[in-house]
Amino acid sequence: MYRKDLKTHWTSEDPSTEVLESLHREFPVDASIFEGPDSRRDFLKLMGASFALGGMNSCVRSPLEKIVSSVIAPVSVIPGKSIFFSRSLSQNGFGIGVLVESYMNRPIKIDGHPDHPMSLGASSVALQADILNFYAQDRIKIPLRKKFDSSWMAFHEDWKKYLIKNPAGEGLWILHEPDYSPGFHHMRSLFVSKFPQAQFISYDSIDSKRSEASELLFGRDLIPFFDFSKPKVILSFDYDFFSDPVSGLKYSRDFAKLRSKNKNRLYSVETDYSLTGAMADHRLARTHQSIQFLILQLAFELGVTLAHAELKIEDKEWIKSVAREFKKHHGEALIVGSEFLPPEVQALIYQMNEKLGAFQDSMSFVKSHAHPENKKKSDLYQALKNKKVSGLITLGVNPIYDSHINISKVPFTASLQQSENETTEQSYWVLPESHPLECWSDARSINGIITINQPLCSEMYDSKNTLEFLSLILDDHQSSHDFIKGLWGLSQNDWEKALRSGQLKKETVIEHPAFKKVKFTPPHTINNIELHLKADPYLYDGKFANNGWLQELPRPISKTCWGNVALLSPDLAKEKKLKNNDVVKISVDEISIEIPVWIQPGLADSAIIVNLGHGRKNQGKKYGTNAFKLLSEKRFFVLSADISKTGSVKEVACTQLHHNFPGTEPLRVVDLGDLKKVKKEDKNLPTLFPTAPIPQSEKYAWAMSIDLNLCNGCNACVIGCQSENNIPIVGEEQVKVGREMHWIRIDRYYEGPDYSKVHFQPMACVHCEKAPCEVVCPVGATNHNDEGLNQMVYNRCVGTRYCSNNCPYKVRRFNFLDYNDRYSRSLKLRSNPEVTVRSRGVMEKCSYCVQRISEAKINADLEDRNIRDGEIKTACQVVCPTQAITFGNLLDPKSEVSHKHAEAHSYGVLAELGTRPRTEYLYRVKNPQPDLLS
Repeated sequence: MYRKDLKTHWTSEDPSTEVLESLHREFPVDASIFEGPDSRRDFLKLMGASFALGGMNSCVRSPLEKIVSSVIAPVSVIPGKSIFFSRSLSQNGFGIGVLVESYMNRPIKIDGHPDHPMSLGASSVALQADILNFYAQDRIKIPLRKKFDSSWMAFHEDWKKYLIKNPAGEGLWILHEPDYSPGFHHMRSLFVSKFPQAQFISYDSIDSKRSEASELLFGRDLIPFFDFSKPKVILSFDYDFFSDPVSGLKYSRDFAKLRSKNKNRLYSVETDYSLTGAMADHRLARTHQSIQFLILQLAFELGVTLAHAELKIEDKEWIKSVAREFKKHHGEALIVGSEFLPPEVQALIYQMNEKLGAFQDSMSFVKSHAHPENKKKSDLYQALKNKKVSGLITLGVNPIYDSHINISKVPFTASLQQSENETTEQSYWVLPESHPLECWSDARSINGIITINQPLCSEMYDSKNTLEFLSLILDDHQSSHDFIKGLWGLSQNDWEKALRSGQLKKETVIEHPAFKKVKFTPPHTINNIELHLKADPYLYDGKFANNGWLQELPRPISKTCWGNVALLSPDLAKEKKLKNNDVVKISVDEISIEIPVWIQPGLADSAIIVNLGHGRKNQGKKYGTNAFKLLSEKRFFVLSADISKTGSVKEVACTQLHHNFPGTEPLRVVDLGDLKKVKKEDKNLPTLFPTAPIPQSEKYAWAMSIDLNLCNGCNACVIGCQSENNIPIVGEEQVKVGREMHWIRIDRYYEGPDYSKVHFQPMACVHCEKAPCEVVCPVGATNHNDEGLNQMVYNRCVGTRYCSNNCPYKVRRFNFLDYNDRYSRSLKLRSNPEVTVRSRGVMEKCSYCVQRISEAKINADLEDRNIRDGEIKTACQVVCPTQAITFGNLLDPKSEVSHKHAEAHSYGVLAELGTRPRTEYLYRVKNPQPDLLS
């Protein structure tokens, strides 16, 4: 697992002696609360006292709360049965189709809608975690005036007083999140008509240069839209299309169609290490400035421009080789680039795609549906400075956090938010915003699908959504239901059909416009350290900073969580004499921040990467550093930054060394040309773990297959499992001592002396047929059933942790503390009732979603048949954007999992121990270009 001359893959640089010694313990250093030479004696003293008190107060649980059912249940509710609702949730203003599971009128899980083209059944980390936002304890519950309880009626009276002085909206600014839905567009038009002097601004804290490039090339705002299922050769310039918040699910699924057949090749040039870079067959780590020169040189090689760039010999040869392959695949090649590249550079990429024949098939453009803006955010900042703002209303945005403006002197301020933030602290009125799952709305997807969004329950608090709020200040007082239904004017039958399917209609938004040629002049070379400010992959701009699932989810490459870090390459860290956890001062002009360092192999040597969205006031405690302070004039790439060591140290929460396999090689990687040489491994090796004969079912033998060639490390499966199985978060301090509770972890491995390749391997309980955990459990809490499931009987577990110590895969999790919140009323409603909520002192792990297996068996028995192949889908399998996970019955020779287990390149991790795992993996297959092989 560590970088040695004789090893192929490793998870980190050579760790210190202290870290290596800690790996010989069951848990890392400081995992125990008992330390010092007398720790065993203290432990025995406390345990003796605990046993004495145990008889007086044993098995403490929440108080029994009896409820009485209705004599006549609602028609749509069947006790004990979940029902699913079609709708969409918005990402960056565009809708993505989802299916929301509701149990007894309370939503408990969000999955992708299988019939929506922008999700195709998959679900991103952010979409799934939104269910936790719905039940968040810190939601604003009633209107607040000067931080004191008030009412909507009182707000409306204050609003009417404001209008007496400003009847046409003079000096009024309204900032809202991007929203391209027809309903919001219509409501905005009504507002602008009634208050023509008001400024209604779409406020996005992370502005790209995409619209500028579109205006430059087409004279109007269009959004590039790709089909990754068609090109056989793809080159990405600093664009992580797998993580695109709007289209990433579709792009991942499209890319996987050819990748599963090993028929495409991916090149990546980037500064940070992204999911796209990790999936690439060839990757270069270069600075933002160098990437522009590489783009210019490629355009020269393809005959798009006469200008060329001065490059290093190895970079020039790399580009020439790529250009030769692109010419061979005319009509089957695609080049994509970051939306933060200069507009003329993006335009140059579009021109290369036209030259390669990518238009019409692999690349098109869609209408942005952006609202025409008379003013910009910079105009607001100037108006505030000149005291020309009489009123400011913020709808779901937080400008004081990301733009550092001061609104305390504005005469009238109101902020509609789900939870308190930096902007609400300075707002006179703080108003509760409804969650999307509890109100009516509509949405438009980027490819033109219109969805009517229905609520799954009534508002939990005295809140309003944006449509209802605007209706209130327009003095219309119309409910969101009446507004949406009146806007579309559907018959009752068509209305119900639209709600049931989740799709109302499909607009024609795809275009293939002609464009003018744009000249690109490369920038002057600046050999300074570049600072890259990026949206956090999970928290985005900080709007999800109060979501514990997202805070604790390890970032895909660095494996850090609960805060941001300054990512540096090993060479830059060595030059600056820095090591992990050192706190540095990063300065841009006269502004600076202090942030801990984390060394990240594979980065461009002259770059520092810092994620935005951290440093928020999160329930009274700050996690990370607010890097928005350095975002001068929205420059996400600062070509000259200073970094200096402060002398202080701050421990970073990181999971990369918590669960390793020292001395083993669990990952299998092969070049495409050598795939046929892989021989089938013997699955019936002698075992070190003899067990008593177990009765075998004649119907079912459950198993899983994970295709490492498709897994892009997005972590959707981790959150899907957490949401389904009531897995708690443990917090920053507990993560630091190795106690995270995720049933699935995504192991990350480096390959190559230059770290040019990264591979991912999802790891959960593999349900060994000869399980090492079972033979050591003194109370039979972990056992085997006749269908091959390694089971955990929670009420038998006494917490010896012998099973965890004996598990070679390190996939079992122990509740050291009572991590599940049993006392918050709102969080009680979120739990999946089909899965036990575990208490302190209990071991837990992946169960293959046994609750779903049981439900399918009941349905099959009622219909007197066997379970069909594909009828059971585990939570991780459902959400996977690339369909890398397959689950099914090995006793069915026609099942998909049987076929995959029979592949020659299917193998079991650590199968040489004789554990006979039921979860097997397909090799990661690389498709390198022969000319670029060293």
